[in-house]
Amino acid sequence: MHKNEKINNFWKYIKEYIGTKGTIVVPTFTYSATNNEIFDPLHSSSKIGQFSEDFRKLDFTKRNSHSIFSVSSYGYYQNEIMNISLNTCFGKKSIFDFLNEINAKLVCLGCSYNELTFSHYVEECFGVKYRYHKKFNGKYIENNVIKNIEISYFARKLDYNRSTKLNLDKLTKILFSQNLFIDSPFGRVSGYSCFAKDFFKYSFSSLNVDEHFLIN
Repeated sequence: MHKNEKINNFWKYIKEYIGTKGTIVVPTFTYSATNNEIFDPLHSSSKIGQFSEDFRKLDFTKRNSHSIFSVSSYGYYQNEIMNISLNTCFGKKSIFDFLNEINAKLVCLGCSYNELTFSHYVEECFGVKYRYHKKFNGKYIENNVIKNIEISYFARKLDYNRSTKLNLDKLTKILFSQNLFIDSPFGRVSGYSCFAKDFFKYSFSSLNVDEHFLIN
């Protein structure tokens, strides 16, 4: 079977699986505003892997215009995702706030759960002291016109007195003990999943006990 045929069949089965009420959201982050680059939702390449880049190019997906953390999507909530706030990365009305609201399933394929960006949404909601609100002046293209936008990014404090790198081992251990964390390989690729509200509930409550619960 030709490679393109395999890919087409894969997405055919995925679309059949989620049905008319399901939605697929794939991160297509570019970090454009942090690098003083103009973000073009139609042409700016994803910086987080080939799967992400291939997904955004599919003719049935749409990509929103967030010039740091853009996502591409397909399905029931596609229009809502296209209209999420472009002014915040992890705050209210962000894509991560929306995923929590609809209790999306957070899935990692072929990557560590320690790379889950949703974690920073929890950190902002809690207001951890090792991050702060940093403003970026972004530029993005809409209808062939360059638009300016200010974006709030809950960024790491580089001078914090300890490592601020994500480490979700303690959280996933708790979730696994409650049968809320699934470790199920997808063929030869590692696969992990958890529902957004479970992730939020247990990480937020744990931060109340230890503010450094989500980092090394």
